[in-house]
Amino acid sequence: MNNLNYALILAGGIGTRIGNNKPKQFLKIGTDPILVFSIKSFENSPLISKILLVIEKNWIEYTYGILRKYKFKKILDIIKGGERRQDSSYIGVSYLREHLNDNDILLIHDASRPFISQDIIKKIIKATEKFGAAVPVLPIKSTILKMNKDNFVGEAPDRKYLFLAQTPQTFRFSSIYECHRRAKKLHLFFTDDVSLLINFGYKVKTIPGDEKNIKITTGFDLNIAKKIAAEW
Repeated sequence: MNNLNYALILAGGIGTRIGNNKPKQFLKIGTDPILVFSIKSFENSPLISKILLVIEKNWIEYTYGILRKYKFKKILDIIKGGERRQDSSYIGVSYLREHLNDNDILLIHDASRPFISQDIIKKIIKATEKFGAAVPVLPIKSTILKMNKDNFVGEAPDRKYLFLAQTPQTFRFSSIYECHRRAKKLHLFFTDDVSLLINFGYKVKTIPGDEKNIKITTGFDLNIAKKIAAEW
């Protein structure tokens, strides 16, 4: 029996830095909300079986309205998110315990990255089948400086060993479920799921990311996204 591949889309934030009264995932790029772009990429992939959405509680009904309009067929459910990104990821992973086996694959994606290519989905699933976990990354183009407590330059790390992490970050279900449970018990918090796995000794394979797979955080990012969408 073939393993299942599920996508977990995290859309539980409110995106205050973008300067709008709507959470950023509901702002439009052209005629479609950012969230719709993210869903479409997984909806259109023949490799993805189901999609679970984690949404801020006050926007769940609004999201149901979007789903009715676009008639997506792979949505498993919409569930309420948590206070932090890790909380929302934990809630989603825990929900899927009843749907996925240990060797099934879970792609965890930030809704604010609307341009996930089919090539990335294909390659990251293939890497996860072989290595157990994978993340798309981009090389750092600029020099990175680490400041000391007095705001002077304390260190200039070699950028050839530094990369920008993207999503979807992809895992065998057993490993991501175990690590979230352990982190919850130990009250440990991380900025993404790859950092969570690394903390507990797992290896995560990197694959080449995509420069178009930007994360929309500010109004400047939104303007860039509109230009990308014109070619998408």
